[in-house]
Amino acid sequence: MTNQHQNRSERQSGYTIIEVMIVVAILGIISVFAVPQFRTMLSGGRVRTTTDSLLHDLLLVKAIARERGGGVVICKSDNAEAATPACSAVASNASGNTGWGGGWIAFKDANSDGQFNAGDDLLFVQPATMRAFTEGSVVPSPNVQALTFNATGQNMGGAVQFYVKGNDPDATRDRYVCVGIGGRILVSKTAACN
Repeated sequence: MTNQHQNRSERQSGYTIIEVMIVVAILGIISVFAVPQFRTMLSGGRVRTTTDSLLHDLLLVKAIARERGGGVVICKSDNAEAATPACSAVASNASGNTGWGGGWIAFKDANSDGQFNAGDDLLFVQPATMRAFTEGSVVPSPNVQALTFNATGQNMGGAVQFYVKGNDPDATRDRYVCVGIGGRILVSKTAACN
């Protein structure tokens, strides 16, 4: 008798279709709330990563310019990951491209033309942190494609404010990277770069 009872229990193990449907419904309800939060988290992460990378690289370029006697350029690049990267001439536009979020390069500009070419020393490459403008953008104001630092670490083009924007409609995660006239570089949560 015990044997028959064990066989019957083994045959009846498993889940009913109703149990499976309940689990699927619960997962569907959870995903309705989780997916938007996950996208928001990704957008905030992209903004943080891009802001940190840009801040670090601007400070690095400033230090290298002081060390090497100036003439160090950091520029927006649409092909930063190519074998021979180049500075971009395309204006940054949050509704049409990633701007500086598409990557940048830094180099010692031997002939002072502001473009990376033969004879220039490539210092480093920052690959794209934002692959499409739907992920976010980095737009400078004024809309510059390159910054040149002199021997004292000053940006020769004057003050620039980079707006690092994610695709999250909540702009509280957006940041500004500010490059002052004297070469001061900082991050701000507001549009006021002093």
